[in-house]
Order: sequence, then C-alpha cells, then structure tokens
Amino acid sequence: EPTREIVKKHVPVTRTRKVAYVDYVPKEFEKVIEVPKDKIVEKKGFRVDKHVGRKIVEVEEDHHYEMRPVLVRKGDTRMTHKGYEHHGKTQHGRSYWDAAHHDTLVTPRTGETPLEPSTQRFDPPPRRESPSRRRPGSPKR
Repeated sequence: EPTREIVKKHVPVTRTRKVAYVDYVPKEFEKVIEVPKDKIVEKKGFRVDKHVGRKIVEVEEDHHYEMRPVLVRKGDTRMTHKGYEHHGKTQHGRSYWDAAHHDTLVTPRTGETPLEPSTQRFDPPPRRESPSRRRPGSPKR
C-alpha cells in the first residue's frame, strides 16, 4: 500500500526594516580664540631629599668552647660590607633656586630680543655633616 510523507522545507523570507538615522550637514562658522601671552621661565636649582635605606653587612664571630659545653671566650667580630638596600624617599627637601629671578632662562615673547643671563653666582648653603661621617681631625662647622 502506498505511504504518504509530509516533508517540511526551510524557505527564507526577506523583510526590509526601516532604521532611523541622522544626516549631519557640515556648517562653517568663525570662533575667536584667545592665545596666552605668558612667558616660559626655566628655574635651575637643586633639592635635598631624605632617603631611607640600610647597609647590608655580613657579620662573623668565633665562639671558643672547651671539650665540654663551657664557653671560654668570644673571638673577634668581623664585618664585611655587602651592599646597600634602598627603601625610597621619605620626604621632599627644601628647594634651593638660582640667585635671582632675572638669572633664570626666560623665553621671550614674540618680537622681543632674548635677555642675557647675569653673571651673578649662587652659592648653596653648606650641607650638614653627621658626627659619624666627619673625618677624624677635621674641625666642627
């Protein structure tokens, strides 16, 4: 006896969608811009910062014992320097700038002639020396 079979097949359907959009038209206009007339001043100087770190040393010491558990004496302690471990800056120091404002390098404004720096020298304040760093025989400041 003959059989009947229903075959379903995929048929693509094309649909058009309308998507809204904005068309931008370029428009020319004038805008007034203020250009700064500042001078660029370069100051030279230095700053003394406080750094924290530690010296790395290797320490050796001999202990002298008898043939029984009795300590006779301790030997000489020997120390060798192995390096320095830096932990970073803890605080900014004071800034010491050059002698005067006119001594700094100034970028002139447009149309001006450049300024010549003066011959005045800047002597920074003396650095403080710790007592342990002072060489023996050197006078105190």
